[in-house]
Amino acid sequence: MPTQNPEQEMSSEEREYPRGMTEDGPRRLGPFRLAINVGAASLFISMMSIHLCSLLVIWLVRTLTDVEIDQHSVSANWVLPWGGLASVVIAVLTAVLWVMGRKNNDLELLANNDPEPLVDLEAGRVVEEVYEFTEALRMQEQEHGGLIYFLRTNDGKVLVLFDHESQDIGVQGEDPLTSSFKPRARLTIVRAPETRLVIDRTFSGEPLDAGKPLDLLAPPSKWPEDDEICNIPWDDLEAAFCR
Repeated sequence: MPTQNPEQEMSSEEREYPRGMTEDGPRRLGPFRLAINVGAASLFISMMSIHLCSLLVIWLVRTLTDVEIDQHSVSANWVLPWGGLASVVIAVLTAVLWVMGRKNNDLELLANNDPEPLVDLEAGRVVEEVYEFTEALRMQEQEHGGLIYFLRTNDGKVLVLFDHESQDIGVQGEDPLTSSFKPRARLTIVRAPETRLVIDRTFSGEPLDAGKPLDLLAPPSKWPEDDEICNIPWDDLEAAFCR
């Protein structure tokens, strides 16, 4: 098990991480980016629909009444200005309704997630865990090539660390093995005590050779938790995840 130092005050840098999780920048910015896309798509669809409807009306009038209508004049004087205005209104309303619906979903999600990072931020405390490792191995998931590291502690436990950088590299179609993630013999983890949110990880000491990645064959639902001790013994890891 790790050496766990007494709780201590968060530094100003450490406070930024749970604050960012609470404000949830990706969750806020991502949906607003999507809202712009929703609005743009709605604008395009509305304009196209109005234009096609105007062509249909012109065709019906010509067919049923033999009245000759200048299509270009109708488009320039009516369809473009009024249709454009209607499309903008529809696009704005669609985007606003989408954002409001997403906000309600996020509030429901926040209400169901307990405890939240805000709990740790208000407490202003962190715990520091220090691990000493003797061995390392890694497995590679088969969809994008992301790497999962298993590090054997000096008392025989197994700490699991996901190499998120390798996953991102694999998604981009490049070699995940070029990731900068390099395990070493000593690791210091700074956590928020309530949520166990990892605020900082710092390796030190001698590099550990994790060897050639083993093929991770277990489904994601069977994968161990990131940044946590695995309940599977070191000698049983390959059998548990690679067969």
